[in-house]
Amino acid sequence: METLMSIFENVPYLMQIIKTAAIIIGAYLINKWIIQKWIFKIAKRAKVKTKDIKPLKNVMSFIIYIVAIFFVLGVWGLKSSLTGLIAGAGFAGIVVGFATQDIIGNFMSGLILIIDRKFNVGDVVEIAGISGKVQDINVRTSSIMTWDGELVIIPNSKVANEIIKNRSLEKPLIRVRIPVGVEYESDMEKVIKVCNDVMAKMKEIEKDPKPQVVFQEFGDSSLNFELRFWINMEKVSPPEIKTKVSMELNKALKKARIGIPYPHVEVIMKK
Repeated sequence: METLMSIFENVPYLMQIIKTAAIIIGAYLINKWIIQKWIFKIAKRAKVKTKDIKPLKNVMSFIIYIVAIFFVLGVWGLKSSLTGLIAGAGFAGIVVGFATQDIIGNFMSGLILIIDRKFNVGDVVEIAGISGKVQDINVRTSSIMTWDGELVIIPNSKVANEIIKNRSLEKPLIRVRIPVGVEYESDMEKVIKVCNDVMAKMKEIEKDPKPQVVFQEFGDSSLNFELRFWINMEKVSPPEIKTKVSMELNKALKKARIGIPYPHVEVIMKK
């Protein structure tokens, strides 16, 4: 025992290193095996949706590690110094000094997003022109998996200041638009009927609201229409249904002998 104590005394900062390691390991174990399981049990009893639990876990983990940092500062004798600095300069000034103002903005925005719950993990959203499914919301960033399979990480400060389109708050429905142009010689009523027949046969297209075929304009070389219909995002994605409808529509127009014209320019030569 005396030999062990002499080692502790002779090796500089050995006790502090051991205590620091113990605090960090303790915080990790408390967070993983107590806090996280406790949150899950409480949330389950309160009938909180699974997708809403993950942001709450992220916040609790952040708090646990912040508390652990203060304990570590106490072990190294820096707690009193930190308290003095906080009293003299204020908490915001200290944080900005150690990190950056952007980190504070992201953290505060993350807390607001989690509390405000404008969108949740699993929702289909469009933020800052990026469309996809929300994968994660933590205290600093939000993650979106786009329809191209790309994981996009957006700082929460940017998310909080952008217009958010959430297509999952009430019903996971989205309206899809497909433009189509036909030859000027085409019978407009026949074109509308062919388009409606194609949409009526597609099981992926919702029958309520009713699909529509709308005439758009007399184009330079075509009569331009637009197919408008609703789909359930949980059953089919917009790119998938657009491709499928376009393929079936192309077949139906050819069968009905309705041409899809190429753009052309008429040149008149004068002497």
